[in-house]
Amino acid sequence: MNEEMIHIAAGFQYSVNLRYDLGRQDKLENFVPTRSALEFLLEIMKSTRASATDRARVLIGAYGKGKSHMVLMALSLLLKVDRTQFFHLLPKLHEDKELASEIDRYYASEGKILPVIISGSYTSIPQAFLSALEYTLNENQLLDIMPETNYQAAIRCIHRWKENYPETYRQFMLSLQDEPKHFLKRLADYDIDAYANFEQLYPQLTAGSMFNPFVGFDIAEIYSSVAHSLQARGYQGLYVVYDEFSKYLETNIQTASVSDTKMLQDFAEKCNRSGKEQLHLLLISHKEIANYIDKLPKQKTDGWRGVSERFHHMHMQDDYSQSYELIAAVTLNVKVVVSNSIKYFGIRMPACSSYPLLHQYTRPAYLDSDTQRHQYSSRGYPDHSSVPDAASWPPHRLHGAWLGCRGRGPAARGAGLA
Repeated sequence: MNEEMIHIAAGFQYSVNLRYDLGRQDKLENFVPTRSALEFLLEIMKSTRASATDRARVLIGAYGKGKSHMVLMALSLLLKVDRTQFFHLLPKLHEDKELASEIDRYYASEGKILPVIISGSYTSIPQAFLSALEYTLNENQLLDIMPETNYQAAIRCIHRWKENYPETYRQFMLSLQDEPKHFLKRLADYDIDAYANFEQLYPQLTAGSMFNPFVGFDIAEIYSSVAHSLQARGYQGLYVVYDEFSKYLETNIQTASVSDTKMLQDFAEKCNRSGKEQLHLLLISHKEIANYIDKLPKQKTDGWRGVSERFHHMHMQDDYSQSYELIAAVTLNVKVVVSNSIKYFGIRMPACSSYPLLHQYTRPAYLDSDTQRHQYSSRGYPDHSSVPDAASWPPHRLHGAWLGCRGRGPAARGAGLA
């Protein structure tokens, strides 16, 4: 019976991968913009103004809150994707005039902003930033504007030894605890340990000289250089998203160096001062940074607090009305005739009043407005119009009823539907 009454939208999935789903039309069409999402999009669009000075953010929300899907929508707007693909967003723009105006302004401006997605299990923040930048430029046929880094300089040095100084190259190979080909690949992948090993070996092979190809080299400067070069390629700048940043904190915060926190602080500062050659940074986390640092030494704690203070924090809060917007949007072909409604719900639903969790929720005041009551009763599942007083139920009780009709959890057993 449940399968006959509820069908989930075909494109609806429980997870989004920013790197692989960027550009997918079905993900845009099935995005349901809640109030939190609209507020987030407005902030992102405002930050693209040339005068904006708040371009470093942390997005905080629990698992399953839809953070990645929301960010995917923002990145699609920054790429100026055809707006007709935003199936659920377009009607909302008729109501949210400020957001509509900001999107119109951005779409009318010259160029777009190129997303850089950092994902994967990196143990080094500089490696994560460099690898993601190189990958993005390569995917968009822009690799020629990638500045040479100290990693590329080390690779070039090794090749020069091989071609012009065979004895030095032989000593280098003997000193390695790795195959030369694999060692070169590690350098190309921005492996910080491989580079440290090269720096250690270099003085032994060159009569004590130090390998220092760049003065003042840092990640923020490399990104700034790329943002500058992108101006001539039809882009306004770069938008960096560190997806699942909380996973990095969970696994690496104990071993993260002071230079790592300094790099994040410098990058955030560079973003906020980037002007027309735009740099943005968004960290996605499940909790506040402060929640991960309580067991660190004071020096590291101060460093991470300094990182946190340089970012604007955005929270995704629990909101029952938004949950029901999503339920209504992804459930299709909800057809329950009145007789069946009475049979399944008119008799059994009163049993919910004996369920301790739901018993207290019986007053219409728990719903925010007549509009919400109508939305829950007309769009939500089940068809509450056939249940006495169901249109006045609060979101908490409707949630129990909805789960009950799905045959899930204690709410189902309490409602006599499991």
